[in-house]
Amino acid sequence: MTLKIGDIIEFRGCTWDDGWEFGRPLVLYMGTKNYCDDTRTENAIEDVLINALCLDKPLKKEFDSTDLKEFKWRGWSPRGFARRKKAWHTRVIVKIIQGPHDGELEWEEILHKEQQGPFGVL
Repeated sequence: MTLKIGDIIEFRGCTWDDGWEFGRPLVLYMGTKNYCDDTRTENAIEDVLINALCLDKPLKKEFDSTDLKEFKWRGWSPRGFARRKKAWHTRVIVKIIQGPHDGELEWEEILHKEQQGPFGVL
């Protein structure tokens, strides 16, 4: 999905303790499909938005094959991330706007919510 002025995007993601020595898994499962080992969902969303707005990389509608192989190897179901109970879930809604100084596309955060456990039905 290519972003334009006025678009409103809802991102949801989660991170959890999987017993790693360093870092923890983080998955964005709504708004884009992305897996990384960052510990802050906000950082992952910011990276995705910068890539989309500055580098014209579209938001991913599906997890890529590398992510899916990693999930299979770790025993994670891509459909289960939104329902993961022992995870910290983040919901962020942004609106794409025109920047005030140089006219470049930017985003403003409309909503930011975090909670332990899932948000409920998507």
